[in-house]
Amino acid sequence: MTAPGCLDPVNCPVPDPQNMDLRRLRLIRIPEGASLHTSYNRDRWPALFNDSGKGNARFSPLQIGGAILPTLYGAATQTVALLETSFHDVHEAGTRIISESLHLEPRGVVALNAPESLPLIDLTDEGLDRIGLSRASLVATTPEHYACTREWAVALHGRRIGPIVPVGLVWQSRIAELARADSLLFDDLLGHASDACLLFGDRLPLEHVAWQPGDPHFDDLSRGDGRLLAEQIAEQLDAVIVPS
Repeated sequence: MTAPGCLDPVNCPVPDPQNMDLRRLRLIRIPEGASLHTSYNRDRWPALFNDSGKGNARFSPLQIGGAILPTLYGAATQTVALLETSFHDVHEAGTRIISESLHLEPRGVVALNAPESLPLIDLTDEGLDRIGLSRASLVATTPEHYACTREWAVALHGRRIGPIVPVGLVWQSRIAELARADSLLFDDLLGHASDACLLFGDRLPLEHVAWQPGDPHFDDLSRGDGRLLAEQIAEQLDAVIVPS
């Protein structure tokens, strides 16, 4: 499939979801009260869901029926949350430079408590295998194909799994996979420890109080305990934090 905006249509590995048999899709449930971690833009806090329509991520921004769908990215650990945001370009762009002013100071990371049971469409390795897909076809593509993987998010938003209306997607982070290859100290990023998820804001409460943000909560990754966490991750990635 080569969606409008695909930057490498000749080598696009993403199939058209309309041509796939998706009846074997299943759900993974995150139980009510379970902890998720999200990295957010500090200038938008306390808003958790992004309804700006800006960005270029694997499954967002999304337009459903011509309107922007608010979305929230979560992760099983704060490390994965930061690998998918502040440290994302360490792998995607091949750089080992992290800008304090661009990548750390604008962002915070916080633990959230799921306000209800979250049924998520399973796009983990096992879930993909059930529908005949590999990671390389959907959740491990390079950014050139994000326009195509977003078409999957739109298609899956419109599906039910049995009688259940899913509230998002869950998969195993490509960035965590790359980080683990970089450092043996990231060996814990296996299985569900590397899970990332996208939540659909039209099916969940948007108010941050509903998610009971709690500890750990680092509101500035350029100082204090947030900076210490960033330095620990940078050290494992052999990256350098610079002040510019």
